[in-house]
Amino acid sequence: MTVAFSTRSLRVGADRLVRGAERARTLGFGAVHAAVPPIDAAAARIALEVQHVTLTAVSTVAIDEISIVGAAIDRAAAAAAALHHRLVVIETGPLSTARGGSVESAVGTLVRAIHAALRRHPGLSLAIVTSEGPSGIVGLRESEWIVSELRGEPVGFWFDTGGALRVERAEGGGAALAWADRFGSRVMGLSIHGLGGGEGHARPEDDGLDWSTLRGLVPSNAPWVLELAPSTATSAIEESRRFVAHVLREEA
Repeated sequence: MTVAFSTRSLRVGADRLVRGAERARTLGFGAVHAAVPPIDAAAARIALEVQHVTLTAVSTVAIDEISIVGAAIDRAAAAAAALHHRLVVIETGPLSTARGGSVESAVGTLVRAIHAALRRHPGLSLAIVTSEGPSGIVGLRESEWIVSELRGEPVGFWFDTGGALRVERAEGGGAALAWADRFGSRVMGLSIHGLGGGEGHARPEDDGLDWSTLRGLVPSNAPWVLELAPSTATSAIEESRRFVAHVLREEA
C-alpha cells in the first residue's frame, strides 16, 4: 500500500503539482495526490520523474452544485491526460441534498454525468468521494444505487475516512467501517485524516478510524492519501506519515 502526500496540505498553491512533488519528496513520501486539477501539469510530469514521486490521481474541484459535475470531470481529465494518468477523483463531498434537490435526483444526475464523461474520455477511470457529512449523497444506500447503475464501468469509490467518521458520529453506530466492509473491494483510494475538533483534516492518530481494521477491508493497491490541513506543522506531517506507514506494515 502507498502513503501519499496531498497538495491540499500545501500552505499555498494547492494547484501547483510541481511544488507538491517537491514537498512530498522532502517529507519522505513516494507519492503525491493532486487535490485539485494542477495548472502546471506539463511541468509537473517532468518534476514527478525528477523527484521519483508517483501520482495517485487528480481530483476535481470541490463540487457543490450537481450541474457542474460534467465540467469538473472534464477539467480534471484534461490535467490527468497531460500527466499521462487516467484516474480522476470526483469530489462530491460538499454536494448535499439541499443544493441538489432530492437524493435520488442528485444521484441520477451524477450517474448520467459519469456515463457521459466516460464516453468523452476513453480509457478514463473515475473514483467517487464518499459523503463527508450526513447530508451528502454518497452514503451506504446511495453507494448501492451507484454500483448498480455503473456496473461494468471503470468506476469505484474514494473513501473519505474523516468524512465517514463524521457521518458515524452524527448517525450513531459503526457506519464508517460498515460502509468499508460492504464496498471495500470497490475502493480505489482513501483520504486519511482525523476529525480533531470536528473540522476534519487533523492527524489520523489523534482522532480517526480503526486503521488496522480498515486496512483489511480495502484493496492492497489502493493508495492512502494523507489529507492534512495546510496549517499542519512539518514535523506533524512527518509523524503522521510514519504512523500510517506503520499501520500498513502491520501483519494482517
